[in-house]
Amino acid sequence: MTVRQRLKISIKNAEQLGEGIENLPPMYSITKLQTFLKTGKCNHKIGENLLCVDLDGHAVCITPAGQVYMGTRIHSCQTADGRRPYYFRHPLCDVINGVAMSYIPNGQLLISPKKKRAFTCLINGDDGGDFGHESSYYAGPIISPDQPTMSFACLGLFWGVSPDKSADHAQHALCENKVELIDYTADQNVSFTDAEMRKYVKHNPEGHRDKVHTAVQKAGLYKMGFTAVYCYEEKVMARWHSPGYCLVRIPGKKYVLLGVDDDQYFGVTLPAPATTVKEALKLLVPEEIRGKKHWRQGEWFLTRVNERDLPSVAECLVTDDGDDFGRHMSFILPRLTADDNPHKVHCFGGWRIGTDGSVYMENPEIHHDQHEYLSPPYGWYRAWRNTALESFSVDGVD
Repeated sequence: MTVRQRLKISIKNAEQLGEGIENLPPMYSITKLQTFLKTGKCNHKIGENLLCVDLDGHAVCITPAGQVYMGTRIHSCQTADGRRPYYFRHPLCDVINGVAMSYIPNGQLLISPKKKRAFTCLINGDDGGDFGHESSYYAGPIISPDQPTMSFACLGLFWGVSPDKSADHAQHALCENKVELIDYTADQNVSFTDAEMRKYVKHNPEGHRDKVHTAVQKAGLYKMGFTAVYCYEEKVMARWHSPGYCLVRIPGKKYVLLGVDDDQYFGVTLPAPATTVKEALKLLVPEEIRGKKHWRQGEWFLTRVNERDLPSVAECLVTDDGDDFGRHMSFILPRLTADDNPHKVHCFGGWRIGTDGSVYMENPEIHHDQHEYLSPPYGWYRAWRNTALESFSVDGVD
């Protein structure tokens, strides 16, 4: 069952899908958002936008195509017939005479995979759909703190479209029910420490929403895997946020896991179907090292190898004994495409490449532009790539 079937909405004009709320009619009733997400019940008429408010009085508009817009204000004025229609104002668009000009949905309404919940609001972590740009306008805590977040720009890349069109393509696919949300995990929200608050307030004393990122940068604040986002619930109107995982199925029965790794959104095509995020994460670990201790950077895993178990010189394509004092060898782990950001290995010891392409290295350090450098304890290691069939990443979180 699709969202529109559940709400008994019929979309006659296909141009309504994915194009923002350009023809916003007046709304005559308001529904509590949390009640609607849980029960699916609302004061709604066919073809109308659904206007909701959360417990703190923030406006949320859900279009007939299931697009979710978070607004700062609701306008109401009495008409000649005595009715009082409500008009919705989005922080990134203006509503004049019921017409809104915006192409920037905060999220998409989907049938919930969770029990005892009718709908899930999939939050768009991108800033206005801009490819890979982090957003202080992140709406998750305002729409509902238990709703999942993903990068629509990253999702769109799985259809083979160009990066500048990926967010729009994903929005169309979501509206047209071409994406099934199978499972998701909760986002993480962390308050600033007292020390972080003192530094932050110096650069944004009034808690302006559009100064969050600038203030964090000037204050020199950083938390791996998290982005500072505006949050009305906090004393300084900001906090750290990190999205959880989303497991989806898209056309072609492709199972895709999306999430955040260090400071970038990522998405991977799984090698087999999965029903939970936990199962999907397990599938990405090579079967040979499941249950074994390992170190990870992005798609690469390292496992410890005893020197006596290394392939012999005769079983290797290339070898280096690493006996020259003070010298180290640098190389790049294999990449799927030339455009992939490299994992640069600095090997302070020997290294070998087996005839099967397996890479062994002694005392390695691995560097990457978007991950913390990896430096396991001294010894020999083998490198293993994850099992993803394809992968994409987008710079910036939220």
